[in-house]
Amino acid sequence: MKTYLKSLAILVMTVMISGATNDLHAQGSYVNSLISGMRDEGWELSENRTADLREGMSTTWYYRTFNTGLEYKVIALSEDDDVTDIDLVICYSDGQPYKSSVDESEIAEVSFQPAKDRYLKIKMTNYASDTPYYRSQCNYLIFYRY
Repeated sequence: MKTYLKSLAILVMTVMISGATNDLHAQGSYVNSLISGMRDEGWELSENRTADLREGMSTTWYYRTFNTGLEYKVIALSEDDDVTDIDLVICYSDGQPYKSSVDESEIAEVSFQPAKDRYLKIKMTNYASDTPYYRSQCNYLIFYRY
């Protein structure tokens, strides 16, 4: 949780310092600032997946292997100001829950370090939006470190 708050603080400070506006927000400055802040903390970006989601819409399941010996952090957020709650769910390939972040938050974060190689699936949901019929660009980023 401390790392999440630190990452969020870095993100907020970077946006405030740069004088970001809604136009910059739409151009991806939040994602770029987050990536930069995570790299400063020793994380490497593995993937940045995007989807245009209306309120209540989810991505399809994305499957990948997470290797033992690595620490992972998966962060979901929207490029659009109107998304007020984004959720992230990670499950075993058989559908059993592994980790999730389903609280009422504009950023969802899940951290884990698998004890053995795991084949997992990830889904992101635009749970709530101020403009429910508008498709907002949403991202989930997969970071890792040794």
